[in-house]
Amino acid sequence: MSLIEANRNFLLAPLQVAIGMVEARHVAPILSCALIEIEAGKMAVTATDGVMQTTIEADVPGAKDARVTVLACKLIDILRVIQTDATVALDLQGARLRIVSGDSKFSLQTMPAEDFPKMVTATETASEVRLTERQLKQMFARTQAAMAVHDVRYHLRGALLSLRPDLFVIAATDGYQLAVAKLPIDVSTPPMAAILPRKAVLELFRLLADSDDPVVVKMSPKMVSFGFSRINVVANVLDGQFPDFDRIIQANCKNHFCIERRRLQMALARVAVLVSTLSGVRWRLAEECLHVEARNDAAEEAQETLPVAYAGEEIDLGYNVNYVQGALTGAQSEDVELAFSDKGAMHVTIPGRDDFTHVIMTMKI
Repeated sequence: MSLIEANRNFLLAPLQVAIGMVEARHVAPILSCALIEIEAGKMAVTATDGVMQTTIEADVPGAKDARVTVLACKLIDILRVIQTDATVALDLQGARLRIVSGDSKFSLQTMPAEDFPKMVTATETASEVRLTERQLKQMFARTQAAMAVHDVRYHLRGALLSLRPDLFVIAATDGYQLAVAKLPIDVSTPPMAAILPRKAVLELFRLLADSDDPVVVKMSPKMVSFGFSRINVVANVLDGQFPDFDRIIQANCKNHFCIERRRLQMALARVAVLVSTLSGVRWRLAEECLHVEARNDAAEEAQETLPVAYAGEEIDLGYNVNYVQGALTGAQSEDVELAFSDKGAMHVTIPGRDDFTHVIMTMKI
């Protein structure tokens, strides 16, 4: 049965969007597949890992209604080696999907479409917020560096999405650093909070464009969905109690100064040449002067001195250089303001704004 005949790029594009969900060697073979559904002149390509799902739609006028599940990586590899401007025909013959383009012919094994574990968005949506792709992408950019990677506290391996009556907040922490991004909104739906898995955050950051096109975020107790640019991403939420980040970012900070963000980034990059990414950099802050220093096990040393407008008490503390660089990258501003709490935690913010805070715990040098 002939399914569709279209340009190679038209077929490849939606598969490349969905491929982030696919794991080539999954325990369940069907999770290495993509579900292709054609109905009423529309094609939907869906991929899932059982916890998160991505679906992208495209118009295919004249195509026959059908559903087929095929290994996503193999189909993408085939389409990639076909000429860019070539026409590709997909035919379903029994349990085989034939791909024909000119003199090139391929035959792939399929799996029953009814066996594909398609996730269904919860119908009892509790809360909803609308923002732009650029806004959501920026909020993820400012917080994703603080997500835990291999922490046994599973609920820290992701980001908290918190919807309040006048504020949308994304926060992430690994216990040693905390990043919070805020966006003022005006919604009438009930407050809601959900912890989005790390993979979902990274995949959404990949898919979101730097545009003003709308994103609809729907949050329910067990699931969060994101609809934008004919793409729909659905993810189960993580269980667990996220730390009280409001208390942390509101800590008393009396020692502070502003500095050009890029200048500080470059100074830290030079000092960190001698140490690993897990090592600390010593910060010595005195009147009108900041010294950042690094020393490795071979007793090799590096030091940078930066003039700053600072007149507070002297500070001598150590911080993970990778965390600080992540905070500076997330700020995405010309200047940053650095402040230090009574317990030595460094607070990185944007001067004159309260929509971004990155807190870094001190460490021994």
